[in-house]
Amino acid sequence: MSTSPPLSIVSLFDQDAVRTGGDATGHAVFKLLAGPAAEKRPALTVVFCIDMSSSMQGPPIEAVVASMTRLLGLLEEQDQAGVVLFADEATVLQSPAPVTPGLVKTLTGRLHRLTPFGWTNIEAGLRTAAGVMPVRQTHERQAVLLLSDGEPNRGATRPEDLADVVASYRASMAVSTLGYGPAHNERVLHAMSEAGAGQYAYIADPVECAAEIARAVGAQAEVVADQVTLTLRPGEGVEIDAFVASPAPRFGADGLRLALPDALAHDEQALVLRLNVNAPREGGEHMLLDATLRYRAVPGAEVHEVPCALSVRVRPGDPVPVREARVEVVLAEADEARAAGWKLADAGHFDGAASALRQVMAKMEAIEGHDAQDGSRLSEAYEQLVDEVLGYETKPSVEDYRNFRRVQMGMKMSHGAQHVSDRKAQGIAAEALREEAGSVRPARLRVQGAGGEQVVRLGLENTIGRVAGNDIVLGSGAVSKRHARIVAKGGRYVLVDLKTTNGSYLNGQRVSAPRVLQPGDEIAVGDRTLVFETD
Repeated sequence: MSTSPPLSIVSLFDQDAVRTGGDATGHAVFKLLAGPAAEKRPALTVVFCIDMSSSMQGPPIEAVVASMTRLLGLLEEQDQAGVVLFADEATVLQSPAPVTPGLVKTLTGRLHRLTPFGWTNIEAGLRTAAGVMPVRQTHERQAVLLLSDGEPNRGATRPEDLADVVASYRASMAVSTLGYGPAHNERVLHAMSEAGAGQYAYIADPVECAAEIARAVGAQAEVVADQVTLTLRPGEGVEIDAFVASPAPRFGADGLRLALPDALAHDEQALVLRLNVNAPREGGEHMLLDATLRYRAVPGAEVHEVPCALSVRVRPGDPVPVREARVEVVLAEADEARAAGWKLADAGHFDGAASALRQVMAKMEAIEGHDAQDGSRLSEAYEQLVDEVLGYETKPSVEDYRNFRRVQMGMKMSHGAQHVSDRKAQGIAAEALREEAGSVRPARLRVQGAGGEQVVRLGLENTIGRVAGNDIVLGSGAVSKRHARIVAKGGRYVLVDLKTTNGSYLNGQRVSAPRVLQPGDEIAVGDRTLVFETD
């Protein structure tokens, strides 16, 4: 049995000292490191909050219903499930109840009889979902999974207003969002997931629906700590100048308090602050920040408080940069630059957006020991920025740009530049993917490139890209960091392009929608050719 704490914290300053009697500006870093998942996962209470506006008619609602039905069959009687529908207003299709075979049968019948109609009132859906959520038990994890394919046009409609609604429920439940199809408002859904300590993912096609719903629900079972806050109290002569790519703090009697995302097993995130320091005239250790990490262990009700002080040496002479801290600082700055780039690109200023990212890339290159190919969090982030700069420099159409942005919103640099959809499925999510895959024959890709030929066996989900985090790595500048995915579905393998600049091609035709693969098919990814074969 693991004795690792659910969540631990490390503090760093980005220089080894400050000069005696001088004024200095530096960055404080607090790294949160999550431990392994509990041996027994928490019971889940999930309310599916589904957009039933008229635009969901046809394949969208059919894919959602099929995916939810399959997922319900994988939950256990310790879990509870409910369904709220929203259009002009919101209605409760099913209040949360234990997931028995009887409930699954009843809900399946009700779901298959749904008929979309009307407008999109996301606020009504949220408030109704929160209203049916039962009082949380100590062994339980509660979450709302909201799926929408359109713009909110009833009730609250602005991202910040809907984020405020979500934040008001954060103490008791998480909110994750799924954006379905090309017409949803990614800014609204992303803001809601950020405020709700959850995740946002983009479902570009019905083929991807089951995997993303399963991943979103499965992530709730991987949470090891929630209600995470960090309280900060500056030391004498220390001023917090800014929080870099971090949520706005609230002022309390015990200091500045920040609400942080729920921690998934083995996750890593960093909080970065810019400090102004008026150093004392005497040498020695000087307190910069006194901090307290507070969180609830999941499952359970135990609240942990972990003190974490940050100090720095005061001495004559110039300070030396601390590399580990500098890496975290530049990753946070990259998140800020990406957000600024989106705003510029929204206004059509693609060159300005690319320039903002290139400035951060230059800072990454200046860090001692930087290697764009070493597989580190820094290199992963750098490679991500390479792709985003290229995306801006191609001057995409409005539609291509929005799809590009939706895909990029699924990751944060300060979380290691890993996309939410690339996190390997565990537990419930893995079971759902196996069910979705059906009975598939063993298959492989014969990869042809400048270095010769190699054969790669395929699993149920396979990402193809330029860097080491992918299942199939194609080290070529013509290949995107995350380029394509091959997934097993219904007894077949399906090729999905990840909205890349250069695109993916199947037998010479650009892939604009998921395509079923046949033995002998040739897949072109950048300047590489992959031949699909089965045993």
